[in-house]
Amino acid sequence: MLPPTNALVGSFQQCLLDTMSRPCAFFLQTIRQPFAAPGHSVIPAGYCGRVPEHTHSTFVEPPHARHGQKHRHREPAESARGVGLDGGHDLPC
Repeated sequence: MLPPTNALVGSFQQCLLDTMSRPCAFFLQTIRQPFAAPGHSVIPAGYCGRVPEHTHSTFVEPPHARHGQKHRHREPAESARGVGLDGGHDLPC
């Protein structure tokens, strides 16, 4: 037999309060990690500089708009900024 509805609601509310006061470490780690397929590296938003040739399958995290700012146009990584002798490329700043 199920407990009364008030007991279920109270139990659920307590569970939410416990979760909010003691955040799950796995959840925090997960939301801090940008999405990338297994075996692929991630270049954080705002990074500029040389990206070696072996990072062709690297996920470049999109820039995050700050409050009140619009997204600025960025050149694609394969732009005229250059493919170097090592086969790598420069990310625009």
